[in-house]
Amino acid sequence: MKNLNLFLAIVCIVTFMSCSNDDKEINEVESLEKFTEVHSKNSSQESELLRLVNNFRIENGVQTLRRVSVADNVAAIFPDNTDRCNSPLHTGASQRFTELKRQTGSKSVSENVADGQSNAQRIFQAFVNSSTHRSIMLQSNVNATGISIVQCPDGSLNTVQLFFVQ
Repeated sequence: MKNLNLFLAIVCIVTFMSCSNDDKEINEVESLEKFTEVHSKNSSQESELLRLVNNFRIENGVQTLRRVSVADNVAAIFPDNTDRCNSPLHTGASQRFTELKRQTGSKSVSENVADGQSNAQRIFQAFVNSSTHRSIMLQSNVNATGISIVQCPDGSLNTVQLFFVQ
């Protein structure tokens, strides 16, 4: 909750201090506000997914992941006017990878994306059941993650989890 309050304060400061009419800046503030709303609604699902992934990594002899808030923000990035719930999986991946590398200095970024599950346990199980997703979860050089889960109008969840070295 403390991190959410800090994030909201930063969004408010950015909103009130901006004197530019640049549409890009306005869209970035709107995106941050939308992220804050979505993130606060799904933070328990995101935390549970991280707990499940970290337990799986421990069971397989791999270090746990540290959640990085800037990576959570990046995981929520989708191209302008993209309906995240009705887009092909991995839409915007290159944009997310570029932004995460820019903000964290990471040289290596990968992601797992899921759509249509009802909770973190089912998201995690879908990742485990896919050899590609499972191998991404178990990368031994990765030590950080960012997670964004959005609830779609039909009640299903759309998930992006980024994995990177920091």
